[in-house]
Amino acid sequence: MSSANPEKAVIYCRTAMKNSGIEAQEKRCRGYAAEKGFPVAEVFLDDGASGNAISRPGLRKMLDYLVEHPDDKLIVITEDIQRISRNTQDIIHLHKAIDEANAEWVMTSGRTMTTDDVFKLSMAIP
Repeated sequence: MSSANPEKAVIYCRTAMKNSGIEAQEKRCRGYAAEKGFPVAEVFLDDGASGNAISRPGLRKMLDYLVEHPDDKLIVITEDIQRISRNTQDIIHLHKAIDEANAEWVMTSGRTMTTDDVFKLSMAIP
């Protein structure tokens, strides 16, 4: 990887109830980014937003940011898969949008959401 254009982190955090630990979630994501050596380019938050709804302002802004920066080698960091969505079809849709924006999605557990994972999820949908 060229040092002229290193990977950068984009953090996305969501909580279902307002003021219920979004700062701690962001801190864990920032810690993961620091551990991996990813400078944080942007942080997007949806505090008090359901994981069952895909139309969230922070999520929409994050996706727009990814599309606007296709050459920035962005790594989307979330605490876990349910921070993005609790709906399997939405997860598949969002993974595709992240992938099409030339970005990668990882979780603070170190797990990367791959195309294989998405295929397995799609097989679970009746």
